[in-house]
Amino acid sequence: MFLKLQYTLPKTPAIFFRVLNEIINDGTLTSISGIQDKVTSASWAADLTANIDWTNSQLVRTGTGTTELTSNTASHIARPAATNGIDAFEFVLKQKVYDASTVYYTSIGVASTGAAVVSNVGTTLTNAFSSSSWGITSSTTQSTAQGTLLGLTTGVSAMNNVAAGTTCYTMWVFLTDNTFLYGFTGSAAGYSVMGYPSLSGLQTSTTWIGPYQWSQYTRRDYWNTDANNMIPLMFCNPFRNAVSFGSAATDWTSVKNSISVTTTENPYSIYSYAEILPTNGTSWVKMGYTQVVWGVGNRYSDAPMTSSLSTASAAVQCYGAFINTTSQNRVLLPSLDGKRGYALLPITFKRNGMLGGNMTDKSGYFLFNGDYFPGDEFTYNGKTYHIIPGNVTCQSNRLGWAIPKE
Repeated sequence: MFLKLQYTLPKTPAIFFRVLNEIINDGTLTSISGIQDKVTSASWAADLTANIDWTNSQLVRTGTGTTELTSNTASHIARPAATNGIDAFEFVLKQKVYDASTVYYTSIGVASTGAAVVSNVGTTLTNAFSSSSWGITSSTTQSTAQGTLLGLTTGVSAMNNVAAGTTCYTMWVFLTDNTFLYGFTGSAAGYSVMGYPSLSGLQTSTTWIGPYQWSQYTRRDYWNTDANNMIPLMFCNPFRNAVSFGSAATDWTSVKNSISVTTTENPYSIYSYAEILPTNGTSWVKMGYTQVVWGVGNRYSDAPMTSSLSTASAAVQCYGAFINTTSQNRVLLPSLDGKRGYALLPITFKRNGMLGGNMTDKSGYFLFNGDYFPGDEFTYNGKTYHIIPGNVTCQSNRLGWAIPKE
């Protein structure tokens, strides 16, 4: 599901997530006109639709296979008691592991007015997912509790997504049974029909927020199984508060280490793994989340992604540049017909002692490497792709996310 939800006046994240929650849980909502009909028939609260930009919002829900969104994915939203203020909310997304019946939860919310929007992921809730939720007819700007807070009780370190008090014009979402990506255009960017900040605005994390990613990946290690309680989930490194992949160009220019003591070194983490160090123990310990070295295909960031090194010495690593940040640089097309195109790169990862996995196999989207403006679209293998810019330095370095518009 591809969603652009836009308002002509800035709104709090609670407004956006309430509308998103309604769309996710109603499979009949497949277009903006369908949402407009539901607003009337279900008597949505007025503050959810006040100043909504129906003309420039978009909803596409036609995915199949990897990009399908089914009833295996559901969401829940609630808000805490009066003392927490009018901006507080808790949004919880439930998704199922692709090769088992195990479920995991992504929680996003504001604990109280004046607090940041925080995300977390885990497998256990304090209260049942089926608990009462925030009704669509109740206004957002009220001080009473709505629904039951689910409370994620096991997870990774919490990550700030949106700074406290931030309001936004546009929310971008890509959601399937296997993946969840979202980003905001902050109010500081000003209103835009396209829904994106100016090119200079993309370089500020308060005007272009995210995109934040949680996606399953194809398991490559024989021990990485559901029977061993391994959740095949890759996501933004939670120690990097309020930024995501591309917050600094060093994400692709520097050598990365998956077992670095610098917790913010790598842009991605995974949910669970087996620790192979030290090797003299009597059993392998299943560990919680860890940062990982990201890659594109079989080329990884434990060597700089934008530079090359070749030598006759057998003792020195040899590698070639895989990401090109030079304007107008193009790559060979599959047909080798003399024309040149841009690169669609599958996102992968590995870790010390772990072959890792392929996120693009399960998410359906690619890292785009080429010249673009935010919102550019193209067709490849019968699919339309929309380019969502990456965080801060990505667009100026010719990197973005090619998202299937389905």
